[in-house]
Amino acid sequence: MAPGRILASLLDRHCGNPRQRAGECRALLFAHLQERLALPEELTSAAFWSLLERIDAEFDQRVTSNPRSHSDDEFLAVHARFREARRELIGLELDRRLFGLSDELLQLPQRVGELARDSRMPLEQKLAVYQDALHRIEEEHQVRLVSVMEPVELAKHELSLRQSAEVLGAEQRREVLERYTGPEYARRYLDYHQEQQSLSERLKAFNQERESMLKQWASESSPEQLRQRMLAVDQHLFEKYDLQ
Repeated sequence: MAPGRILASLLDRHCGNPRQRAGECRALLFAHLQERLALPEELTSAAFWSLLERIDAEFDQRVTSNPRSHSDDEFLAVHARFREARRELIGLELDRRLFGLSDELLQLPQRVGELARDSRMPLEQKLAVYQDALHRIEEEHQVRLVSVMEPVELAKHELSLRQSAEVLGAEQRREVLERYTGPEYARRYLDYHQEQQSLSERLKAFNQERESMLKQWASESSPEQLRQRMLAVDQHLFEKYDLQ
């Protein structure tokens, strides 16, 4: 998003005293990025950091200070305009090398959502399109997605596609999660979400029963009587729904 500040924070954390070693650390980081991303040889370290500062300023102007960016529905549209301004600033090829992967990852959930909502496309085709997109990103950017994304996020994308076409049982969910995350993480993830679902259901039942009793006694009790009654009710319901 704001790459200059992101890299500057890395320098502050890993380069000791930034005032004494800032220049050296910036040069080393630029050299690594130049080799890793095959940046143009004529691009100097000073020019690189200057470009990032200008990109940060564009991000502040077009995204951070834009109230529309706070809406999930409008954020991608706001970011798309920022991306166009960024490309005009540094050129398409350099933009692709520096930000192509991050742009892909930012847009991936939207693409998955569009696939999930396409009622005309068979499930197997949706899954094939999703896997093709993952392979393309890895090949184009020479990276393993599990090294830059949480594997569970990749699994959740596939689960959302499958859930758009069929009701998934616990075993089906486990199989998908295990394929991306391994059996131990999948077990912990599913156990945690099962616990959260159970807690949510118990809280809902607690609130419904408490509200019913409150309505029943409100008209026939004084405020003090109602308070005392509800204290006893709350203790009983906490125990009943295992909310201690």
